Amino acid sequence: MTQVRPVRIVATGLLLSLAACAPVDDAQEPAAAGADEAAATQAAAQAIDSLRVWFAEAMTAGDVDRMMDNYAEGAIDMPPNEPAVSGKAAIRARHEAWRDQYAIRLENPSDEIVVLGDVAILRGSYDITLEPREDGQVIRDNGKYIVTWLRQADGGWLATNEIWNSDNPLPEALAQ
Repeated sequence: MTQVRPVRIVATGLLLSLAACAPVDDAQEPAAAGADEAAATQAAAQAIDSLRVWFAEAMTAGDVDRMMDNYAEGAIDMPPNEPAVSGKAAIRARHEAWRDQYAIRLENPSDEIVVLGDVAILRGSYDITLEPREDGQVIRDNGKYIVTWLRQADGGWLATNEIWNSDNPLPEALAQ
């Protein structure tokens, strides 16, 4: 279940301090402004959650072009057990290599979406199955992930950083 967490106490204090310095708009009642802000935060969280579902569907379909629509140009992908991948071209190459090697099934439920203005953080879990397109053993993994999102000038959201890691222990050969 996705939960939109309220802004933490420190962030709330900062926002209240900034709000105290802002000019007052006599045309809008304070209660209405708070309701508008809450509605905007909820709408942003729903947009991020829709992108999460859309990404999993694209990955499962092997549609790298559609997957890449989620990433900002300078995005950074931080996979487990290998160096970070920076930029859309490098992220694309990595996803294409996986798609060419495996038929992929991804489920990525969200646990929390925090929206702080034009930045959002998505935290969730994943269950992935990688079935080799040629000979090989099916790989199943589950774990957790975090994706940061940045609101764009057009109001859309793009992923800027993502990291995930497995809940499973390392294979015995790697653990030593």
